[in-house]
Amino acid sequence: MWALMCTALSTAAQTKHFDTPFNWIGQAKQLATSDTIAAKAAIESAVKAGLFDVSAISAKSLSGIVKGDFGHRMASEISSNREKLQDPETLEISTGDIDRFWTVFDQGTKEAEDWFSRYVAQGSKGLRTFFDVRMRSSTSRLAEAVVAKKDFYASIRKPSLEIKALRPEFVKAAKKLEAIYPEAIFPPVYFFIGSLNNVGTPDGFAGMLIGTEHLCRTRETDLGPLSDFEKSIVFDKNLIVPIVVHEYVHMQQKNVPEATLLDFAIMEGAADFIAFLITGRHTNPEVFAYGSANEAEVWRKFNSQMDGDNLDEWLFNSKDERTGMPANMAYFVGFRICEAYYAKAPDKQLAVRELLEIQDFRKILKRSGYSGQTSR
Repeated sequence: MWALMCTALSTAAQTKHFDTPFNWIGQAKQLATSDTIAAKAAIESAVKAGLFDVSAISAKSLSGIVKGDFGHRMASEISSNREKLQDPETLEISTGDIDRFWTVFDQGTKEAEDWFSRYVAQGSKGLRTFFDVRMRSSTSRLAEAVVAKKDFYASIRKPSLEIKALRPEFVKAAKKLEAIYPEAIFPPVYFFIGSLNNVGTPDGFAGMLIGTEHLCRTRETDLGPLSDFEKSIVFDKNLIVPIVVHEYVHMQQKNVPEATLLDFAIMEGAADFIAFLITGRHTNPEVFAYGSANEAEVWRKFNSQMDGDNLDEWLFNSKDERTGMPANMAYFVGFRICEAYYAKAPDKQLAVRELLEIQDFRKILKRSGYSGQTSR
């Protein structure tokens, strides 16, 4: 239905109601107070489109609709969708959007409308979801990036096309995740190429959405067109598996919302630590090398700020050229806290569950006993 409801496109924004759980849930929220029947139909369409997360229909704006027999039926069907994702052997690794990107790239496409119609609109459920949750429903930035950073994109073609061969490694990692966290589910992993605006996100109820351009750095990569910050978020291709596993662990997390620097550090650190348990590799060796060499000082500084909500010096930042401290050092601190918590736990499987279902971040720190050093 939504495939037929396409409005005019412009370079500033494009609007198309894709058949994705994210768009159907958004439509349901818009209709909730004006057309209950249509809102219910939109929720049913979201479920038919593969919605596997019951939290999507738990929004306050839908509380008047998702109740009684209808609510029970939708929750049951969502649970059924979720059950289909419990086998790591059937993990879907989608790379078709990478091939499609290079087809459009080779056509010399410069216009946002063309990137929308030839790339996004014909793309996977993951790419179409990413379009709304991270591209602001516009391909303008992508079109501009491809023109301004053409040499960078051209230099990552080969490693991007090699990702499809990594499926056995992802399945192996998924099996290890299942072994340490039996409650895990295994939604699809969608690889596509964007504008260096997001490494990975589980947002949008489609699966894990991965910006492949962030994961293709080799000796041949042309970083010349990139800003210093962009260079810092282009990772070595050999880190693809641990980074994707880190992002995949985020999909499993059922924490209370993060509020402080400590909360965010432990949330990210838990994903990093569990990815390390699974792969035996760090997601960012530079961060861990610096942290290990300067652990006491890093902790002293972090400890003085951890109860606040300012993340500027610790997450989503750039390297501090004055001190040499790499970006995202909160990942290291959070990793160490989770590592110490796990080391003390007599029941390791229970410890993993507790690190994925955190109800009190401060309690995790206290029970870890971490204070700037670990016994390694």
